[in-house]
Amino acid sequence: MAQLSGTRHALTDSSTSEFACTLHTILSAGSTSTSPLLAPDVVLRLDSDLNSNPFGLVANMANREHLDGVGTLLWNDCIYLMPLRYHNPEDVLVLGKVRAIAFAILNMAVTPDLLGNLRALDLALKAARICIVNEQREIALNIMSAAALRLTNVQPVHLGLDPAINRNITIRYFLLRIRLAWLQDQVDVAEHFFTKLPMPAVSNDDELIFETCFIIGDSALARRLPEIAIRWLQRASDHFQSFSIMSQLKLPDYNNWSLVIRHSLGE
Repeated sequence: MAQLSGTRHALTDSSTSEFACTLHTILSAGSTSTSPLLAPDVVLRLDSDLNSNPFGLVANMANREHLDGVGTLLWNDCIYLMPLRYHNPEDVLVLGKVRAIAFAILNMAVTPDLLGNLRALDLALKAARICIVNEQREIALNIMSAAALRLTNVQPVHLGLDPAINRNITIRYFLLRIRLAWLQDQVDVAEHFFTKLPMPAVSNDDELIFETCFIIGDSALARRLPEIAIRWLQRASDHFQSFSIMSQLKLPDYNNWSLVIRHSLGE
């Protein structure tokens, strides 16, 4: 288990790059190790950087290409290691934090144009989703704040973003807002964000909405909140039927999921 010497707290271009390279070196050797991925002092530095909310920083133009390369390496490390370390809950949480740092680096490195904003938004939603699943609320909230700015930057009509892409990315954004609000016990906020969802036009969008509604409905059942559970499970049922029709889902799959939903609703 590698260790990190020295202590740094300010997240700047140079310190971020250096720390990311250190993380990459450690993680590259982590696939065969049975020890925790990161030593306590490295995790402490990781937490310190994340607590500084690095997701709104902008890199110098000259450093963008280098940061993009470093951030991509770190992001890919997380993708590679997750299936290998999923059995260790501590490593799963650590990899969620590392991916958040990788996003912070890539977010600094993107170009300030439509494609750059769109790439940063997509990465933000992927990183935030993992943190939400891990119940890393504060990190997810900070990433979603960065995502909100990126979403605002891609939506002006004159930029020419394809309406289908705009709709999908907006749906993904609000669904994560819904899940984060639920995780924070903010039921009214989750309802508010649900009202902001664009009308889905393709089966993939309906499937995403179904998944979120079912997760919340199932969670509400577990918390013994029957009225809330019924509302969200009914929404799940509605969107499940919609995407099943549009995607021509095979009958056995449809029957299995339909049975699960109906059982949850008590039908």
